[in-house]
Amino acid sequence: MKEIRFCEHCQQARQTEVTTHRKSLKVKGKTVQINAKTRICASCHKHIYDEKLDNALSEQAIRAYNETYGVNGEDIVAFRKKHQMTQETLAKLIGIAKKTLISYEKNRAVPQQSHLNTLRLILDDPGKLKKMADLQDHDLSEKEREIVDNLDKDDLTEYNGFMPYQKDLVKKSILFFAQNKISMTRLMKGLFFLDFNHYRKNAVSLTGLTYWKYEHGPFNKVLYECVAELVEEGSLQAEEMQKNGETFSLYSLGSKPGLDAFDREQKALLEAIGKYLSDSDAQNVSNDSHDEQAWKETPLFQPISYVHALNMKNTF
Repeated sequence: MKEIRFCEHCQQARQTEVTTHRKSLKVKGKTVQINAKTRICASCHKHIYDEKLDNALSEQAIRAYNETYGVNGEDIVAFRKKHQMTQETLAKLIGIAKKTLISYEKNRAVPQQSHLNTLRLILDDPGKLKKMADLQDHDLSEKEREIVDNLDKDDLTEYNGFMPYQKDLVKKSILFFAQNKISMTRLMKGLFFLDFNHYRKNAVSLTGLTYWKYEHGPFNKVLYECVAELVEEGSLQAEEMQKNGETFSLYSLGSKPGLDAFDREQKALLEAIGKYLSDSDAQNVSNDSHDEQAWKETPLFQPISYVHALNMKNTF
């Protein structure tokens, strides 16, 4: 969108244009990558203030942070709609103002740590919200009480592969895949292929993780928490890298992984996927995940059903 604007660098009115480029920004001490639109002077090529575009940068950075390190607003909306809750009801149950919840749902704010902990807890295990409601003296309507009472009745579903969340197995799988240096993209897709191939053979997932359809492929935010814990424990080492102007981390082993928790078939599956990940770059792995029916037929920002595992193209 070309416009004539005053350029402070040239000190006169100049033709300007909007350009798009990858930009690294810091949000709460974390680096996020966004596709930034900025207005520049067509003569000196320096930045020109554009209130609308510059405000959008801030909103994009918050969204990117929430998607990667926090809770994505679309996930909150999907959870609320799945359980037929209004914004008033969910805000009441988790003890925050309705306007605060709206700002989180629209990715206009980064949740406070206490709110973030609660949201992560209930998104991963809706039954926890019922327990919270039972312990607190909420003035619930008959309809709200019915909603709350049904929260713990679908713990095992087609979206977690009919398996409770197995955090220990998630962390051990991460360590196995990190025997060769690995990026978060390959880790995420590796866990997806691991769980869906395990479901294809056994009718249950291995880790109990729920994967969501995001633009860059199947996604689960729990993986970031597990990786952060492993780095803090010293089991994983993180190395910050730069490529094409983007910052990302490569993870490698700080200690040898223990595989006692896996049976022979599971170890064979881990080894096959581990070799695939080490032989493929992040782009190819991402493309392969996009080629799966599981990703193609799931609406954006919705959980992926393990039923699609029966039609996997990438089998191991």
